[in-house]
Amino acid sequence: MGEVLFLSYASPDRARVETYYDALEQMGFRPWMDSRMLRVGQNWDFEIQRALDQAKIVVLFLSNNSVDRRGYVQREIKISLRKLEEKLIDDVYIIPVALDDVVRPPELSRIQFVDAKSPDCLEDMRLSISDQLKKLGEAELRETEIDGVKYARRKYSDSYDGIPGYEINADFVALKSDEYANINNANDLISGEIARSIMNSRSCALVPDNELYNIGQARWSRTNTLDWVLGEVVNSGRILSVVYTVHHYGAGAAHPVSGFKTFNFFLSPLIEISSFKDIIEDNACLEVIQTEARTQLSETLRAMIDGEPDENWIIEGTSDWDCFRSFSIHEGKISFHFGSYQVAAYVFGHQSVTIPVKKIAAYLTDFAANSLDVGWVKSQQT
Repeated sequence: MGEVLFLSYASPDRARVETYYDALEQMGFRPWMDSRMLRVGQNWDFEIQRALDQAKIVVLFLSNNSVDRRGYVQREIKISLRKLEEKLIDDVYIIPVALDDVVRPPELSRIQFVDAKSPDCLEDMRLSISDQLKKLGEAELRETEIDGVKYARRKYSDSYDGIPGYEINADFVALKSDEYANINNANDLISGEIARSIMNSRSCALVPDNELYNIGQARWSRTNTLDWVLGEVVNSGRILSVVYTVHHYGAGAAHPVSGFKTFNFFLSPLIEISSFKDIIEDNACLEVIQTEARTQLSETLRAMIDGEPDENWIIEGTSDWDCFRSFSIHEGKISFHFGSYQVAAYVFGHQSVTIPVKKIAAYLTDFAANSLDVGWVKSQQT
C-alpha cells in the first residue's frame, strides 16, 4: 500500500481534516484518509482496518464530535492504543491533534498533544512525523534484539493485473540467535507458511473468470488482496511468540476475512507449540480460559457499543480449543486473539484477551510451567 500516516477522525470533521491531509501530502508524506483513498464500491471497513494495521503513525483528530462519540473513531483509538503497547517507549506512534478545546481521554494523557489553534501546529506535526519515520527507517536497516533473539523484517510485494488479479504484501521475519542454535528452523516454518499462502493467492491466474470479471472493471474490483502484517515478536525468556495479522479479500466477495496467525516455540530445544493444547495436561483448563475470555470480551464490547453485546456470538466464538488457536505468550501472561466475525460483528474489529499464567499454572505440563517460571505455582495448586 505504501501509506504510512493513518488519519483518524469523526465524520463531521471531514472537511477540517482534509485540510491537514493536503498539507501533509504537500510536505512529502503519504497520508491515508478514507474520504480520499476509498473508491465507490470498495469495502470501506476492510480497507480502513487494512490501512490501520499497516500504518507506521496514527494521527488522531479529536474534537467535540469525537471524544464523546461512540462508534468507529473510538474503535480506531482503542486499536491504536493496543498497537502502541508493541512499540518502543520512545516511539512516536500516536499523534493526537486537538481540533477543539476538548477534555482529553485518559488513555491519551501521557501522549503529547498538538493544538490545532497553535500557529506552529503543522510544523510540530512535521517534526514529530519526520523524526519517527527516520527512526523507523533506521530500525528497518538494523536488527532488534530481545533476550538473545535478534529479528528483522523483510518486506515483500507482488501483483498481477488479471481477471481476477492479485495484490500481495507480506512481512517476512528473519530470526537470528547466537544462543539458540536452531532458530533457523523457526524461520523456515514461518516463511514456508507465508510462502504457501502467497502461492495459493497466485493460483487465481490459472483460472481466469470471464463471467465475473473483465478488463474494463476498476482494477481494485477484480483483484484479490492478501496482506501478512508482522505485529510483534515476543521472547518471554524460554518461549518465543511471533504474531501476524492476516487480511484476505477475494475480488467481488461479499465479505473480507481478517484475523491472526501466530507462531510459538520453546527455544531450548527449539520445538513448535502448534496448539495451546500442546502445553496443557488437564483439559479442564479450557473452561477456565473460556470463562475469563468471555468475561473480558463482554466488558470490552459493552464499552464499545454502550449496551449489551451478543453473548451467543461470544459463546460460539469461544466454544472449543480451535477457537483459541491464535495465541501469544508474554512474560507472566498469555494472550488469545480473535479474528473478524469470530466473537462479534466485523465492525468491532479484532479482539484479544489476556490471562495471567498463574491462573492456569495447575493445568500446564511440567515443561511448560517451568519454561514460564510458574512451576512452583503449579506445585502449590496441585
